[in-house]
Amino acid sequence: MSVSELVPLTGQATAVLRASTSPLDLLRRLLVPDGSVAAALRAIGADPVALRERVPAESQPASCEHVRNCAYREAILLGHKRTDLIHLFMALLYTDIPTTSEFLRREGIGLYDLRTYLQGPATARQTQRLRSAPLPSLREAVRVGPLGILPAAVMVAAGVALYVGVPAALLRWVTALFVVAGWITSLCLHEFGHAVAAYLGGDRSVVEAGYLTLNPLKYTHPVLSVVLPMAFVLLGGVGLPGGAVYVDRSALRGKGWDALVSAAGPLATLLFALAAALPFLLGLGSLEDAIHHLAFWAALAFLVVLELGALLLNLFPIPPLDGFGILAPLLSWETRLTAARLGNLGILVVFFLLWQGPVADAFWHAVQSLAGGLHVPALLADLGRYEMTLFGR
Repeated sequence: MSVSELVPLTGQATAVLRASTSPLDLLRRLLVPDGSVAAALRAIGADPVALRERVPAESQPASCEHVRNCAYREAILLGHKRTDLIHLFMALLYTDIPTTSEFLRREGIGLYDLRTYLQGPATARQTQRLRSAPLPSLREAVRVGPLGILPAAVMVAAGVALYVGVPAALLRWVTALFVVAGWITSLCLHEFGHAVAAYLGGDRSVVEAGYLTLNPLKYTHPVLSVVLPMAFVLLGGVGLPGGAVYVDRSALRGKGWDALVSAAGPLATLLFALAAALPFLLGLGSLEDAIHHLAFWAALAFLVVLELGALLLNLFPIPPLDGFGILAPLLSWETRLTAARLGNLGILVVFFLLWQGPVADAFWHAVQSLAGGLHVPALLADLGRYEMTLFGR
């Protein structure tokens, strides 16, 4: 059975779609003062008449087929049996229909408010119950396979080898293996944190995408996620964020979840860094004790510093870093759209500033202060950085 048969268009929706020459034209036709879309907008505090007057002019005709498909999806998501005018309007808020979504979001119209309005009091109470007990569905969604465990297993094996002792000829390589495997493990946990928050927040697409598996292949882009981050790690530099989880922000329940999705990744990185620093906090890795297993403690100290550097870097309020994602729900849509158009330019600027100069000095001073607060000896971290650097020695 096709989607159109599951949630067929109503007669009104069919007629409006056929008469529309583009998504913007469809938007104007939906914003009639006495229609169901106008009633929904008034219920969430918007003025449909004023909104219709501000709809931008159309530059050229465009197909509305994708709008129809998104409307089907919205009807299914809400549990409705037919696809009506309000679903067409909500489809125009989808980010992959930019000509209308950018305008509507600038006007303060959001999917979350419309969905809440359509659900009604009874459904809203049911949704509240689901929010208070999301873990059973999460347990069913998480599927950690062998590839999800592999990086952590390699890190542990390399750590044991360093602790026991390896030949001098292999020391550099085993140290690098330990740090890189630890970095990949933290990267997977970071992206897994994003995915868990997105799933609990309403985006079920992360399950199909494999983001709840801890599989590093699901989080990576060949160059941005593997080649560049590993090159920086092997050169002993700052850790790049690396991974990528693509979240359907339009499916989230509200602005709070939007911010939480961005914050969940850095939180996972912080927890990993604290776990790695726990032996130092317990006094097991002091300089006096570390001399007996120097290679292991040096590698672990450097891994902690690398994680703390990545954590601070990711919290920079610059797109596309998570720090900006945490603040983005509080910003105007004009600001968010401008930032989105910058793409990865922001992160390039950050790395230019971190290469040398006063910003770099302040950044590394902050990292060293955090590491000192966790009782990680700076001398051990520097030794670990030296030992695992494969190039430029």
